[in-house]
Amino acid sequence: MLILGAAAVVIVLIAALSIASCVQGQSSEQPTQTHQEDTGATNQWDSRVSANTPKDLTSKFTTVLDRNEKFATIAKNADRYPDARLPELAINEPAAIDFVAAYPTAEHRATDYGQTNEKGEFPQLFNWDIRWGYVDYAQSVIGVTGSGPTSLAMAYMGLSNKVDKTPATFAADAESKGYTSSEDIATTGDLFIYEAKQLGLECKEYSSPSADTLRSVLSSKKSVAIVKLKANFDGQYEHWALAVRQNSDGSVTLHDPTSLEASNHTWDLGTIAANTDELYALSS
Repeated sequence: MLILGAAAVVIVLIAALSIASCVQGQSSEQPTQTHQEDTGATNQWDSRVSANTPKDLTSKFTTVLDRNEKFATIAKNADRYPDARLPELAINEPAAIDFVAAYPTAEHRATDYGQTNEKGEFPQLFNWDIRWGYVDYAQSVIGVTGSGPTSLAMAYMGLSNKVDKTPATFAADAESKGYTSSEDIATTGDLFIYEAKQLGLECKEYSSPSADTLRSVLSSKKSVAIVKLKANFDGQYEHWALAVRQNSDGSVTLHDPTSLEASNHTWDLGTIAANTDELYALSS
């Protein structure tokens, strides 16, 4: 009887271990779930886009998803970006796709500029440059709200031939001095006035600039204009850009930190002036 009882116990233990092993094996083979699978929700307008993405942003993704594999990754995680302007940036600026795709795992810190610059040469810088674009700024990151600091950095480098201050430097000053705004423009013009004094530059503000104003500022090779461009001019949102020079044909060279396309061609001076709400002339 004792032998039979012991055998029964062994059989029960073996059966229990077999069941546990089976359950464990099934659990380890479960596929990793996506965000949509976690929530059990699906985007009603396009299942390829994350469930909680607004209809207008979903529609924008639908038109571009077949162009680049990285769009699919961004779209699937669109509702995980803290600012809708980040996924929008990938759609509007092809050059920024890699920046946006890497955002979820990127470190929010700046690195040195790492290049040299000649006095009188104004480098074309963009908000989404990985050297500063992931730095937190004005309730978002420089990549989408940094047009003010980036425009100022371009002006500073060209007027001084120094590269010790980047958009991240000026963004930090704007945050600490209270020169940021919750509006789309993100940076107030007070930053330019403040920094000019610190850098030994001259700054003159024009609240209602005209074509003659812009022409006068650009007539000197030692002067540039940071302009506040209206929404829906060369981009969806109001932002800052740097008018670098007036060319021999009368056109204006514009370094727009929010748009590669807008920066790749010259502009009619009157067109720039008509779409400028504020102007800050910086000179050395």
